[in-house]
Amino acid sequence: SFPTRRSSDLLWITGSGELEPVVRHAAAMDPRIQHLGMLSRQDLLATYTAADVLVNPHSTILLTARYVFPSKLLEYLASGRPVITTATPEIAADYGDLCTVLDREEPQALADAIMRVAVTPAVDRLARAAEARVAVTERRAWPRQGRRLVQFLEEQSLPCTDP
Repeated sequence: SFPTRRSSDLLWITGSGELEPVVRHAAAMDPRIQHLGMLSRQDLLATYTAADVLVNPHSTILLTARYVFPSKLLEYLASGRPVITTATPEIAADYGDLCTVLDREEPQALADAIMRVAVTPAVDRLARAAEARVAVTERRAWPRQGRRLVQFLEEQSLPCTDP
């Protein structure tokens, strides 16, 4: 089940994947690390709410990185919690104003970003996160996306000539 208390000295890791054995080992060795595994949608959202900051790490050097849709990043931003993310140039350009973007994909860069967020007064962190929530909701709402799609199709269409 999801955590029931807030604590800035805990690292909660959710989900599963190829690094799960490494995460489980780290959690067994360090009581500050908690592997929560796969959570129900309700428990996952409750975990977001209980977290001080959400971290969205992913490789930006893989060839496929430029084709990844940032669904997890959008979900995190919509949670109203501060977000730290690794980023492709497109992610930095589109969402860099809404979250803390790592300037390099290294453990120390992540630690530095966490410290920058941690020293920001809570009221300021939460205000920025609330602004990000509104902005991402407005930028990615279905009506807006529909208008963008229509505009794209109109720009791509060639004049029709009847014989």
